[in-house]
Amino acid sequence: MVMSLHLTGCLNVVFSAEHKKEILRYTYNHQNEDGGWGLHISGPSMMFTTCLNYCMMRILGEGPEGGRDNACARARKWILDRGGALYSASWGKTWMAEDNYSPRGKVQRFMWDTLYHVAEPILALWPFKKIRDNAVQFTIDQMQYEDENSRYITIGCVQKPLMMLACWTEDPSGEAFKKHLARLDDYIWLGEDGMKMLSCGSQTWDSSFRIQALLAGNLHNEFGPVLKKAHDFLKISQVRINPSGDYRAHFRHISKGSWTFSDRDNGWQVSDCTAEALRCCCLFAMMSPDHVGEPMEAECMYDAVNFIMSLQSLNGGVSAWEPTGAPKWLEALVLFRKLFPSYRRKEIRNFITRAADYVESTQYADGSWYACWGICFFYGTWFSIKGLEAAGRTYNNCEAVRKGVDFLLKTQREDGGWGEHYTSCPNKKYTAQDSTNLVQTAFGLMGLIHGRQAERDPTPIHRAVRVLMNGQLDDGDFPQQELMGVFMRNGMLHYGAYRNVFPLWALGEYRTQVVNFVVPPLVEQQQSAKRGRKRLTERPLIQPGKMLEVSKVLSPKIAYLNLSLPQELGRLLATPPKMKGGRPKGSLDKPKDGPPRLVLNGRKRLLKLIEDDMLEEVIPSTDSSFATPEAMEVVQKEVVVPSKKKLSTEVAAMEQESKVVEVEH
Repeated sequence: MVMSLHLTGCLNVVFSAEHKKEILRYTYNHQNEDGGWGLHISGPSMMFTTCLNYCMMRILGEGPEGGRDNACARARKWILDRGGALYSASWGKTWMAEDNYSPRGKVQRFMWDTLYHVAEPILALWPFKKIRDNAVQFTIDQMQYEDENSRYITIGCVQKPLMMLACWTEDPSGEAFKKHLARLDDYIWLGEDGMKMLSCGSQTWDSSFRIQALLAGNLHNEFGPVLKKAHDFLKISQVRINPSGDYRAHFRHISKGSWTFSDRDNGWQVSDCTAEALRCCCLFAMMSPDHVGEPMEAECMYDAVNFIMSLQSLNGGVSAWEPTGAPKWLEALVLFRKLFPSYRRKEIRNFITRAADYVESTQYADGSWYACWGICFFYGTWFSIKGLEAAGRTYNNCEAVRKGVDFLLKTQREDGGWGEHYTSCPNKKYTAQDSTNLVQTAFGLMGLIHGRQAERDPTPIHRAVRVLMNGQLDDGDFPQQELMGVFMRNGMLHYGAYRNVFPLWALGEYRTQVVNFVVPPLVEQQQSAKRGRKRLTERPLIQPGKMLEVSKVLSPKIAYLNLSLPQELGRLLATPPKMKGGRPKGSLDKPKDGPPRLVLNGRKRLLKLIEDDMLEEVIPSTDSSFATPEAMEVVQKEVVVPSKKKLSTEVAAMEQESKVVEVEH
C-alpha cells in the first residue's frame, strides 16, 4: 500500500507523520534477528518480503543506515548475502518494477530486449493489435466491475493497491481512483505492535464468534444490550442483492442472502461466514425480543439457506466463494430446520446427509481433520465433531467421532492443554509445539465436550479447563500467544479477538454442558426399528433436579420443562422429542403472588411421559445454544407443578427402585 501511494504521489496526503511512525514501528517489531522478514510475523526470512520491507522503509524516509537497531543496513546485508533482489519472487519483482527497480540477469535482459525490439513491433500490427486491445479492454472491464461491486474495497489486501494503481494509471484525476482512496480506512489497523494493513475486514466473522461465545455461557441476561447491537449488525450486514448485471460473465456467483467476511459493502459472499451469521440469527430468533431485538425476517433466512445450498459440490462439501467441481454449514442448516421445518425440507435433509458424509470422508488416518482457515488440526477436529453432532452423528453411533476424540485425547499435553505449530498447515501433517496455547486448548476442550467425553471420563475436560482458568490475566484478558489463522496453507494470520473469544466460548460450554449437567450413570441402549431402518436410541434413567427452569420455546402457548440436571433430560426436552401422542403442550401461568406455574395438558406430565415410555424417538443433541436456556427466555425460579405431592411420591418410588441417582445441585 505504501508503494502504491508513493507511485501515485498521494503518500503524504493519506499518511501523516504519525501514520508513518506507527508503520515503521510495526516493521521494526517484526524484523527477524537475521535482518530479514518472513511472509508472516512468525515465518523465516524470505527474499521478496525482505526486499519489499526494505523499499518501504526507504520510501518512508529512512536512510541507507537508518531505522531502529540499524534496520535498513541489516536488511540490505541479508539481501546481498543471498544474491540480491534478483532472487525475489515475481510478486516482489512486480512492485519493484513499478518503482523502476527490477534487477535482471543477462539471460532475462536478452529476453526482455528481444520482446521489446522484435516482438513488440509485430504485436502493434493488425490483427495482433486488435487481439491485444480486446484483451486489455476485457481486463479493464473486469476490474471496473470488481471495483463497483465491492464499493472499491476489492476482495482483499493484495488486490486493493494494484487495483487502485490501475485506476490512477487510467485517470489520475478520475472518480474511480478517488473512491479507492476513500476506502483505505477499511484496511488500516493500529494494533499493539504498530500500524499494519488488514488482509481484509473481519467484522462479520469476529462478531459471529463473539455472539456464540457469550451465548455458550448462558450470559444473555447480563449482556442483553451488547447482543442486541450485535444482532442489529448482522441483520444490516447481510447482502440483499446479487452482483449487478451479468455477473456470470464476470465470473461471479449469486450473493443474495449471504454474509461477507467484513460487511455488506464488500459484496464478496463467503459460505462459512454466512453459516456462522445465520446460526447466530437462528439463536436470536429463539430468544426474547426484549433481550436481543426483533428476529430476522424469515425471507432473509431463506435467502441465506438458498445461498449455502447453491455451493454444495457433488462430493458433499461446500466451497468458500463459488461452486467447485462442511461442518459449519451443517450446524447452521440443522438449526434453521428447527425454526423452519417445512422450508425445502427434503433438500436440506439431503444436504445435511451428504455434507456429513463429506466431513467423515476428509478425516485423516490419525482421527484429525485438516483446517483451511485456522491452525490447524485441533481447529478442524473441533468443528468437524461439532458439525457431525449437529447431523446426529455422535460418539455412540459414529466411528469418525470416536477417532476424532481419540486424537484429541492422545495429543493432550501433560499440563492438560494443547499446542500445535503453524507448520502443520503447509506440511498438512500434525506438528506439536513445545508449549501450550490457550486458544488451541479451547479448541481441544470443545472437541471433547461435543464428543461427549464427560459421559465416559470427564477428567481430560477438567484438566483443560484448569489450564484456561489459570491462563487468564488479572484484568480478565487472555495473553496473546502464537498466530491462530491461516490463508492458503502458507499465509498465517493474526486474529486479535481469538485469544479471548475461544477460551470464553469453551468455558461457557463447560459451564452449561458439563458443570450444570450430571449425566445419569445408567443409560439403557436399545434398537428401535422405524420405517424398516434401525438406529440407536438412548433412554436415560432420569432424576428431576431441584431447580427447574421454565422456558418458553418459539410460542408462548407451548412450554417445556428444562431441568438444570441432568444433561440427558435437557437434550430430551430441548430438541423437542417426537411423541406418540403429540408434544407436551401446556400454558405458562404467572400469578401475582408466588412463583410461575407450568400447567401441562391432562396427564402428560414430565415424569409420566418418561415412566410410561411415551417417547417414540430420542434425538440426542448437546448444542448448548439450543439444549440449554441461553436460547430461550428463562425464569429461574422454583416451579410449582400441579399434583406436587403425588409427584414427590413418584420420585421417591423411583429412587427406591434405584432407577435414579441422588445428585447435589
